[in-house]
Amino acid sequence: SPWASVVVASISRYYGLQAMEPAVRGFLAILEKQFDRSDAYVWELLQNGVDDGAQRVIVERLPRREGIRVCHDGRPFNPLDVLGLSSVGLSTKSLLADGNAPRSIGFMGIGFKAVYRRFKRVTVADGCWRFRYDEPERRAPGEPKHAWVLQPTPLENPGESDWCAFDLEKPRDGPRALDDDLRPPNVSAV
Repeated sequence: SPWASVVVASISRYYGLQAMEPAVRGFLAILEKQFDRSDAYVWELLQNGVDDGAQRVIVERLPRREGIRVCHDGRPFNPLDVLGLSSVGLSTKSLLADGNAPRSIGFMGIGFKAVYRRFKRVTVADGCWRFRYDEPERRAPGEPKHAWVLQPTPLENPGESDWCAFDLEKPRDGPRALDDDLRPPNVSAV
């Protein structure tokens, strides 16, 4: 919808300025070291689906096996979710999920950022929202290395369904690394 694009563009502009602040630059530098496993995104996105009340979560390879789609039938996105995905130090997880109990996990809006350890492009969509985080080939002089993770780009046409979908593309270690990420864990690791 047009208003969703305006919200996404406003968040991108705001965080484009915030990324230059010393405290945010420091936080972004720490973000790179936050996840010791490249496959942590699988568990984070599964947990997000559970937190949003999903009855079904689907993890599948994208066409030509160059990425992964994780989608769920839980609660659709709202402006606070877009803000939370685009920020550091802000989480919507502390909000009450059912009016009585707080959501179970989530700290400072960091969990979703696990996707950036493996992927250079993330597209987020549902029936109303569609936006993308895309690592630039070149950064502007003085721009922090990870500023792009705070700056969503609105995309035309909302998602194809009401399901929340995360298309994860441009894997850092190539498409074959995704096979390992999606391999079921051995029993002793669980």
